[in-house]
Amino acid sequence: MESMNRRIVISSNAIPADELKKLLEFRSLCECTLTVELVLQRFRGAEVGVLVALVGLAGTGLGALITGLLNVAAQRQIAFIEVKGSDWGVRVPATTEGEELRRLIEIARSKEVNCIVMGDELTQSDRNRR
Repeated sequence: MESMNRRIVISSNAIPADELKKLLEFRSLCECTLTVELVLQRFRGAEVGVLVALVGLAGTGLGALITGLLNVAAQRQIAFIEVKGSDWGVRVPATTEGEELRRLIEIARSKEVNCIVMGDELTQSDRNRR
């Protein structure tokens, strides 16, 4: 039987995984199960924590997770989040809201999301969109 949850790895160099988990849970910004897992970083050989979200395939969990991450990123002055699948990705500034946010959530719902990255460096096209 196929799982009714999607596993999404959330990574950020700016916020440790355990702190990000607390921020999302404290603000009730995520309708999903959050866990911190240790993974081996390939280029450094060290174990680091990543946040893993189990999001229901039905309902509003994915949209709430993306919205929550954007809110945290904007408050922490993190430049962008990037929502990714195995063969696609969409990067948006942390200040994304309104219709652009709704489009991002619809894209994410229609495709398989396996990773969300919170990052600090914007490309020139990202800066132009701000």
